[in-house]
Amino acid sequence: MKKQLAALLLLSAMLLASCSEKPSDPASGDPEPAEDPGAVSEVPEAEPETELDTKDYVPEMTFEKEINFLLPDVSWLTRDIITDEQTGERVNDAQNALKLEMESRFGTTLSEHFTGDIWSTAYISRLVKAGDDSYDICYSLDLYAPGYITGDMVTPYTELDYVDLTRPYWDQSILKCMTVNGTPYFAFGAYDLSYYDFTPASCSTRK
Repeated sequence: MKKQLAALLLLSAMLLASCSEKPSDPASGDPEPAEDPGAVSEVPEAEPETELDTKDYVPEMTFEKEINFLLPDVSWLTRDIITDEQTGERVNDAQNALKLEMESRFGTTLSEHFTGDIWSTAYISRLVKAGDDSYDICYSLDLYAPGYITGDMVTPYTELDYVDLTRPYWDQSILKCMTVNGTPYFAFGAYDLSYYDFTPASCSTRK
């Protein structure tokens, strides 16, 4: 069956190509015009590349509190999103530079916390129902992410100030899959390296 489909697709492509070519009309008797050897073909100028605007346009502010991330405690993906010191390793040092820049710019401290309770929504659900706001941003496995929506445990991105999911550092293709009834509850950013070897989703906990 697969071979038949492949042959059919190939045949369709060949037919499409043959139909797109203009056949010569032998009955017309008009010879095709000869090319002028002195003619010089004009090469269109390449349009200048537009510089990608990666600014966040967030005004100056101070958080005046520690920002805590809750992440899955697993070894089979890029676990950390920030690091505490420079080691000479490129990814580690970039994550450390991000941490220092954010802390300096917004007068805060970024901290990572880990949980092994990642195979359900139970852990975060208990925190939210108890009114525990220890964590500001949580990373959930995509398999269980919908459960947080039905349990009213996450804040939609539309309710967060200064977050513009149309900016180039947010993944636009997967954002469509993370949107429910026109509301984006989860997102993937360029800082989330685990996105490239696994798929957790980041969300803001309901408070």
